[in-house]
Amino acid sequence: GLSLTAAAAYTDAKTKGNICFASVVVDPSPDCSALLDDQGTPDPSDDDFNFIVTPSGTRLPVTPKFKATATARYAWPVGPGRAHVQGSIAYQGSAAADLRQDIEMDPDVVLNPNDFLGRIKSSTLIDVFAGYDWQKHSVELFVTNLFDERNELSRFVVCSICTQTKILSGRPRTIGLRLGTRF
Repeated sequence: GLSLTAAAAYTDAKTKGNICFASVVVDPSPDCSALLDDQGTPDPSDDDFNFIVTPSGTRLPVTPKFKATATARYAWPVGPGRAHVQGSIAYQGSAAADLRQDIEMDPDVVLNPNDFLGRIKSSTLIDVFAGYDWQKHSVELFVTNLFDERNELSRFVVCSICTQTKILSGRPRTIGLRLGTRF
């Protein structure tokens, strides 16, 4: 009555080419050719002003390198039905919050949004379930995010000129009872 499942993923997702900062209204096919000064900052005197915001080979944001999950479920006969208990664990590594490496705040200030956004933190979540199935009916008590970890799904700012980081968190601990029937 014991079943074990596990899965893991390694993702090395990177950009294949440069991504330009440019207005497609002004230049429908930017080529990242704006002049840069000695510090790598775009030269505001350059009329093209379509510089590289993400260099080739940059890791994709919100995409951790490593994710893994494992589940153990034990089911056994009890009276006219089957009881079960189940536990699962899910891990996700940290990841960058933004793809861009350089954004223009004003003509003289260009900065990396990841400097103020920070990284999306790694997390480990544990869920547990216990239930009973008989004939066409089922009942299950569950607890998701058992240890109430404040995992992060995303980090962002609400306006293009702001630097105050907002964090979108995952679901808090949830305790519930599921009742079901099949028709």
